[in-house]
Order: sequence, then C-alpha cells, then structure tokens
Amino acid sequence: MCCTSDYEFLFEDLFQQYDDAGISRIFLQQLEAFVLSSDISSVPPRITQRLVALHEEEGHPDLAERVIWHIDPACLDINQAILLCQTHYLYDALFTSTPVP
Repeated sequence: MCCTSDYEFLFEDLFQQYDDAGISRIFLQQLEAFVLSSDISSVPPRITQRLVALHEEEGHPDLAERVIWHIDPACLDINQAILLCQTHYLYDALFTSTPVP
C-alpha cells in the first residue's frame, strides 16, 4: 500500500515540485511501481499522460502498455492511449483502455 493517503499533496504539490526542479522523471518512475502493484490505480490524467509519454519517448511502448493495463481507464488520455496502441500494435492494451458504453 502507498505510504501516504494525501493524494492531493502527492499529485499536486509534490509532483509540481519535482516538475519545477526538472526531475519529474524520478517521481514518475517511483509512482509507476505503485501503479503496477495495483496499490494506486487512480492518478490524475495529466500525470498519467506524462508517464505514458515518458516510456513512448524512450522507445519502450511495452512499458507504457503495462501502465495502461494497470491504471483506471478514466485516468487515461484516451486519445493518447489509442494512438500509442495503434502505432505500436498493442491490441491487448487497446481493448483494456477503451471504455465500454
């Protein structure tokens, strides 16, 4: 389980401090461990976008796919997720990220 239940501090204040210092990558990598272990499944979309983009920019769409599998679909930028999945043929993640009407 995550060490803090103050998600507003975690996702607003703390993330902003890391981002302002130019080290948001460290925050995102640490956050990813909690997402993949299912300790945290709800993350603000703006932060999820950055995490997915981080892996895509580094040429690791498979790591972005893992995040998509483990995150609440409501927390995804659905256009970003669909484009990533279509571009890299990540059909399992595509079906996972697409909300059902």
